[in-house]
Amino acid sequence: EQLDQDVADIYNLMIFDDVTYKVIQKDGMNVLKITTTPSWDVNGQIKFAIGFEDNFDGHSDYSVKLEYIKFGLNSYAGEWRSRFTFGQENLLMTELYQPIDPYGYLYVRPAAFYRNKKVYVSPSILINHTIETDLDETFTMQAKEYGGILGVGVNVTKELHLEVGGVVKRVNPSADFLVEDNSSLQYVTLSPQASVYNIYADLEYDDLDNAFFPRSGYRAKLLYRYSDQFKGDESTFSQYLIDVAGAYTFGRHTFSPRLKAGSTFDTENFSNSQDFTSYFTLGGLFNLSGLPTNAVTGNNIALGVLVYRYRLSDDGFFGSLTMPLYAGMSVESGSAWYSSDLLLNGTDSFSTDRLLYSGSAYIAADTILGPFYLGVGTTEFDYYSFYFSLGQSF
Repeated sequence: EQLDQDVADIYNLMIFDDVTYKVIQKDGMNVLKITTTPSWDVNGQIKFAIGFEDNFDGHSDYSVKLEYIKFGLNSYAGEWRSRFTFGQENLLMTELYQPIDPYGYLYVRPAAFYRNKKVYVSPSILINHTIETDLDETFTMQAKEYGGILGVGVNVTKELHLEVGGVVKRVNPSADFLVEDNSSLQYVTLSPQASVYNIYADLEYDDLDNAFFPRSGYRAKLLYRYSDQFKGDESTFSQYLIDVAGAYTFGRHTFSPRLKAGSTFDTENFSNSQDFTSYFTLGGLFNLSGLPTNAVTGNNIALGVLVYRYRLSDDGFFGSLTMPLYAGMSVESGSAWYSSDLLLNGTDSFSTDRLLYSGSAYIAADTILGPFYLGVGTTEFDYYSFYFSLGQSF
């Protein structure tokens, strides 16, 4: 059993197309012989994903994602990873994942990135530091940033890893306004800039039996982050995020609960922070379905989700392809809100009055191109969205 698992781990390095073993007799001894077939695709692997969402009321978003991975850079199985996404979020990122011991327990991860992410915020956040309860009052902001990352990690087991590191970046959020000045309308762009460094610790456990349609297992993430805006208006804060999910299957029925909570604390001049990509956001399929991606923004977050999935067929579309076909639904509740030092007349304590309630219905398939989803979601106050996606999430 252990040998089977070890051979599977070698195969999962993505360096070989095939890994087999057998025990032979030689000079009266049992000798283990492992045979590997080098990968035909020596240039690496390309992953992709496309997505589209529409709220039936003039808002639509799309996303296209590409990832290139070059495996086996050296004898310690280093990997070069590059990601490119455009649409709702524009991202260009390249990184080196380099184990520093022959068993892959310890690694370093240097990276460089550029990101331009669309988030929805309330105009009053910028004016008098309050937040509107009506989501229709929000507007879009482009949270732009670029910089570098250095992470150092340890793979404690195949399921558990810990990484600590730092990020240094230049942030430049921007928003467009049409303002009235002396009875005339003027087009104004708000575009502050600042320099930020983050220190983080990320602990993750994952033993789900499938990355996209798990039948059993658990996944848990605990993140701590400290942010210091050292150039521009000074601002510091700390954050934690807890994200736990699981999968339970009974015959053809699978239930996947998820709980997510995050908070910002030890803030100093948080209202000066331009690090909008560090804000927590909700919106999108299974993430307050019915709302656009990143529609709800805050420095605190709470979310509870239960996704139900029924396996319609083992053979896929009408028995023609060996791709399992599913149908399901979800119920969701959560919100994001701002801390008290941003509020002139509010509180940062959690209250059920803050919660939004959502649900979705969908069909899905585990295709050779990655997971396929076609769904519709709704959130109270008559928010609806249609979702289509194909490809691997990363």
